[in-house]
Amino acid sequence: MGLINWANNVAHIPVFEDMCYYNFFFWAWFWGPLLGALIFLHDATTGFFFSIFYVEPSEDKVVVITGCDTGFGKSLALDLGKKGFKVYATCLTQRSADELKKECDALQTIILDVTKEDQVNSVAARISAAHPQGIFALVNNAGVSRAGLIDWLNMSDFRFCMEVNYFSVVSVTKAFLPSLKKSKGRIIMMSSAAGVACGYPVTCAYSSSKHALELFASALRQELRTWGITVSTINPGFHRTEINHNAAGALKATFEKAPREIQEEYGEEYLGATAEATTRFTETQALDPKNVIRAYVHAITSTRPKVQYRVGIDAKGLFPFLQIFPLRVGEICAYYASTTSGMRVVRGASWDQGKAPVGMSTTDTIQEA
Repeated sequence: MGLINWANNVAHIPVFEDMCYYNFFFWAWFWGPLLGALIFLHDATTGFFFSIFYVEPSEDKVVVITGCDTGFGKSLALDLGKKGFKVYATCLTQRSADELKKECDALQTIILDVTKEDQVNSVAARISAAHPQGIFALVNNAGVSRAGLIDWLNMSDFRFCMEVNYFSVVSVTKAFLPSLKKSKGRIIMMSSAAGVACGYPVTCAYSSSKHALELFASALRQELRTWGITVSTINPGFHRTEINHNAAGALKATFEKAPREIQEEYGEEYLGATAEATTRFTETQALDPKNVIRAYVHAITSTRPKVQYRVGIDAKGLFPFLQIFPLRVGEICAYYASTTSGMRVVRGASWDQGKAPVGMSTTDTIQEA
């Protein structure tokens, strides 16, 4: 221990501290191509990379999906229901459940607020009792977002994101764990590329909750290996979803809830320019969501599901590339690619509550994923 402590102290001398930091990146770049080639060969020969064997859908294969009101959850439930799986699709509202049932009568719809632990335990007990052999897959899909700078958000926004995107996932997973152990099933979680990348302006509440989810999934994966349960995360980049289709309107809603002094500090010009940039980015950069559903289906049906599914050219190409550089490089790129870069704060400007800037509406799009 004496030698280890001595080396540790030397590594924290300012001149050596920088050397150690950049030495890591030197060796990462040096060995990276070789290690990458070896991992590729290993995956190719063992079948992890080319997963060509799939589970046959049947009524015995029970899949529970949360957050099926709209978006990815709804599309996945319909896809699996039509394939022949026994699907329990949970929705936040009765209206969403009724609409889903109309589209696919084979689905079993359940009203569930994933933030209510008593509801979660009740639903889990009911489904587990109906299927003593255990459920085949649990899909933690429900998710929300709160868009805005930290100045504009209040603590309830941060708590809400953590409650839905993180704590509810822990709660639902714990409730269904006894059933999953019986079947040696699988757990799939809707995360995000924001959960593995550096921070991005106006997404601090959302990104923080997804980073927490990623670490939970990683620890859970190791704990459940003994039980033969697999854990996968879906990490989409920027896709067309119910959450972001009116991102500019969500920004406005957040801004209007901020204290008057904050609104005056940033001003109408700043908000308007940010909203226009957000609208432009959403309309031109949002990707086709069908590839996210494909990743979901693979994670559920493959005999060897992947640990992580990065979906989208941004999640597959850009973010991994930035991760091989020091953090500040990624943050610089994120800042200049964001909708807030170069915006000038106009101090003292007033905000007209009755007038929405270009590209914005008063509709808040925050809802179940």
